[in-house]
Amino acid sequence: MLEVFGQFQAPEKVTVNKEEAFEKMKELFELKPYYVYDFEQKQYVLCGKLDCDYGVIASIGEVIALDDL
Repeated sequence: MLEVFGQFQAPEKVTVNKEEAFEKMKELFELKPYYVYDFEQKQYVLCGKLDCDYGVIASIGEVIALDDL
């Protein structure tokens, strides 16, 4: 069973913290309106979906498209 994990590598050292990564990506976030049904109110409520197609490589601080992974 341990053979399955043999192909994984140890992660590189993290050089970018969460705050720095957020600053690099904050312009790339998308907030889209979504209606969600609330069973208690028995009606749809306007909510938002926060999404992003990018990520930060923590070891080098580079912003990349998640589709490129």
